[in-house]
Amino acid sequence: MQPFVDKLAKTGFRSFRPAGENGPLAIDGPDGVRIELSEDSSMYAPLEFEYIGFSSASPSESQAWYGKVFGARPANDDKTISSRAGGAILIFGQAGSVSPTAGRAIDHIGFEIKDLEGFCKKLTADGIKLDSPVRAIPELRMSAAFLTDPSGVRIELTEGLAH
Repeated sequence: MQPFVDKLAKTGFRSFRPAGENGPLAIDGPDGVRIELSEDSSMYAPLEFEYIGFSSASPSESQAWYGKVFGARPANDDKTISSRAGGAILIFGQAGSVSPTAGRAIDHIGFEIKDLEGFCKKLTADGIKLDSPVRAIPELRMSAAFLTDPSGVRIELTEGLAH
């Protein structure tokens, strides 16, 4: 991780190790987004995506919602309330209050969906409101729709983006 530490020392980004000298390296960007880097010598690539941290007034309810909507499976981690969805880990942390993500530093997260039209029909049948219906984007050869989770996280649903 030292090359990242050396690069950060030459920038205006604030970085620190919240769990001591061997803990993850946290970087606070000027837009208020925090990124954490942790070292794993067993990794093949020099950098891999690991997790998204959600702030929620009710972490267990958020975890259940992502399980119901996206089939996220609870992870086996006694230290956090977390789930796995696709290749990502979703970690749900406690927050006294939350703000919607739309229009902020991280506007939304995205999920690629097989049969987006059918998936969105099931969501609406289950009482989940879409912020925008499925729309084709021919110039990108994809379709997209948006919804917002109960904590205010805006979510883009796509089909064809990952081809």
